[in-house]
Amino acid sequence: MQATSFTVFLNGIFGTSPMVSTVEATAGISAGGKTGWTPAVTGVLFLLSLIAMPVITLVPDQAVAPILIFIAA
Repeated sequence: MQATSFTVFLNGIFGTSPMVSTVEATAGISAGGKTGWTPAVTGVLFLLSLIAMPVITLVPDQAVAPILIFIAA
């Protein structure tokens, strides 16, 4: 709860939506995360994904949309 409160505070400073941090925390808990390491590891993996962005941008949006719909359903 403290981590979510802190991220909501930072979201206000940077002008982003606080829903993102709440949804990420809820997703980590529902996926089985039991410690504070879950959001930390997720954050590190997101940072590492920046290295792969040139390759990821090669995939067209039309190919990603069905996957996102399938995941959300």
